[in-house]
Amino acid sequence: MPSLINATRGASGGATGGPSPFPAEAPLFLVVDHYKAGDRDNAIGLASALAGTCGGEIVMVRGHLRLAALTLLLNPWLRWRRRCPATPSLGRRLWPLLFTGDAPPAMRVAAVVSTLGRGEAVGAFIAALWRVPAVHLGTPKRMDRALFAAVVAHQGHIVRPDEIGLPIASTRLLRAGLPNASPGDGRRRILFLLGGDSDEIRYEDAYWRDLGELVARGAEDPALNITVLTAPRTAARVVEGLRRRLADMPVRLLVFGEPAAKDRYVQEIVDADTVITTAESVSMVSDAINTGKPVFVLLGTQVPWSPRIASFLLQQTKMRRIALVDLTPETPPRFAAQGIMPAQHCWSVDFLEEIRAAGLLS
Repeated sequence: MPSLINATRGASGGATGGPSPFPAEAPLFLVVDHYKAGDRDNAIGLASALAGTCGGEIVMVRGHLRLAALTLLLNPWLRWRRRCPATPSLGRRLWPLLFTGDAPPAMRVAAVVSTLGRGEAVGAFIAALWRVPAVHLGTPKRMDRALFAAVVAHQGHIVRPDEIGLPIASTRLLRAGLPNASPGDGRRRILFLLGGDSDEIRYEDAYWRDLGELVARGAEDPALNITVLTAPRTAARVVEGLRRRLADMPVRLLVFGEPAAKDRYVQEIVDADTVITTAESVSMVSDAINTGKPVFVLLGTQVPWSPRIASFLLQQTKMRRIALVDLTPETPPRFAAQGIMPAQHCWSVDFLEEIRAAGLLS
């Protein structure tokens, strides 16, 4: 994946004589930062696909709250700006007022990628001022649709006629950048990816108890090599419950934030023969799908369904990319992958085809 450049780094440099935070001469693809890790990573994924076509670099941009507050005034002003020539000098003067860090060199900016929330105003502003294409993830809610060259629908939402629909979320784990798998020991490698409560799903304690039982029963099979990897949102009580249940069992428990789990997420997915995930994260399920692995998603009758997540999971089930597993104590720990058809290519292939068809790439 193209390297990330943080625009907030070296904020005292640039015009003041310090080191530039933009050391390369490659085209720059700006990504508007977002407080939600999943949305931010999906936006980075889109920018990575674009940057990969020309050896570009990705620059993270953070906008101030005041720009979002001016949304109603921005729309008519930006519509007018789109009819005017690009004004890099004005952009450099306004940048410190609206964004953190140094302004990237305008002549090197190839496109800006944004997502919902404050990102809409930032993406539309940069695109109109510097006359570069803006790609937006999610249907714009506050800014005019015409200010964006392309709109990519969020997974699980209805794709409108003027939007790009992707088979999975635009995960930043592009296939072309994945590492090689580590040597195995001959056993089937099973990876459990655990998330936790989100804005849309709240798990009951029974869900985690049943999940622990499922892992424990799988550990009894000598043909399986089982790893459990937790995420930032996995609650401490869930981790401690797993420690107690899986103590003295041949299971690797990698807990987010602990040294053994540091930087293991990508490699563990690549190494796994089968990936089993909790149900709340579209991005996590998409990561597993995009690596071409058979994916199973653990459900429970006590899990309240989100319409968006339900739509995504059912769509992937119809495409035979995943299988849904009823997580109950009676469920045997068999994860037969015969009915699953792993994805044959990266989501970025579909995305770039749509972008080229729209005339945004030569």
